[in-house]
Amino acid sequence: FGGAALWRLLPREIFQVKPVYDTGTWMRAAFPMLWVGTMNIVTTQTDVLMLAAIKGPQAAGVYQVAARGAELVALVSTVVTIALQPTISRLFVSGEIARLKQITKYAARIASLAAMLIAGCYFVFGSSFLRIVFGREFQIASPALVILSSSWVLIAWLGTVRDTLLMSGGERKLAAVISLAAVVNVVGNLALIPWFGVSGAAFATAFSLLACYVGYAIFVKQSMGFYISIF
Repeated sequence: FGGAALWRLLPREIFQVKPVYDTGTWMRAAFPMLWVGTMNIVTTQTDVLMLAAIKGPQAAGVYQVAARGAELVALVSTVVTIALQPTISRLFVSGEIARLKQITKYAARIASLAAMLIAGCYFVFGSSFLRIVFGREFQIASPALVILSSSWVLIAWLGTVRDTLLMSGGERKLAAVISLAAVVNVVGNLALIPWFGVSGAAFATAFSLLACYVGYAIFVKQSMGFYISIF
């Protein structure tokens, strides 16, 4: 019924317009974005897989709880970023860079405040939270939860750098940065997991994530002329 209603409401002129396809441009933009998606999966799953291989599935299970819990810190930032995507693209195309700077800075402050509140709760009550929600055996994930949460707070301070770069035609730069971050993540996990276990995986992942977003911020500064941050 929805499709039929839409068909009836469409202006008749739309059927007289000849579609124009820019397949080459679309494909040149699509491949880097596909690569970014692939590297994002690699970055977020490498720690779990390597921890399971080196320290066993029990350690990986404990770490998975910390990693998923830390993602709550980034939740508001993710929501704000998704909501801003069309605005970022529109302001960049229209050349309203000053307005873009103002909006992204305001969004970074909102996301950072929410991230710090959630992370602060983890810092104070993280161990109790893990014990109550998941069981006493998961309390050992508390240091990893704090490490990963801290990285998401710092990333929130940097603002919407990832999507600003993406919405302004920087998908190739995005792909290059996240590829390097994936390599850093693998090397870091390989070096730290044998010595520090769950906390080592958390530190390696936190460092690679933060380095990735710092790289995005640098490229945004090059293309826009300003840093997106809460300051």
